[in-house]
Amino acid sequence: MGGNGALLYALKHPEMFASCCAIGAAIAVQDATVSDVAPKANDLVSLLQEYAESDSSVRFYIDCGKDDGLIVANEKLHRKMQDLGIPHQYRTGDGGHTWEYWREAMPGVLRFVSDTFIGKNDG
Repeated sequence: MGGNGALLYALKHPEMFASCCAIGAAIAVQDATVSDVAPKANDLVSLLQEYAESDSSVRFYIDCGKDDGLIVANEKLHRKMQDLGIPHQYRTGDGGHTWEYWREAMPGVLRFVSDTFIGKNDG
């Protein structure tokens, strides 16, 4: 649950983060304003809406394998962030919810985080 935890922490405490990367995040993004899945304190949609209304500037990177069972939820997250005007990078690649996919995704994650610290902002 690392991707979900990273998103929750960055959205709840954006003053502590410059970037947030989630690969194959096990998340629940409902179409409604507040999901029935999580308590409001951990409801991703509510947190995204609050974040969008703030002046926070965390850089978000979302990545999910096309064969990952979590791809639909990650695509919903991407669309919700677009709808709310939250800048982010979204990437999909060949593979599933496996260590092999995550290892192959890691260079892109590290470039994204590195770019955050040297001041590039393309997301």
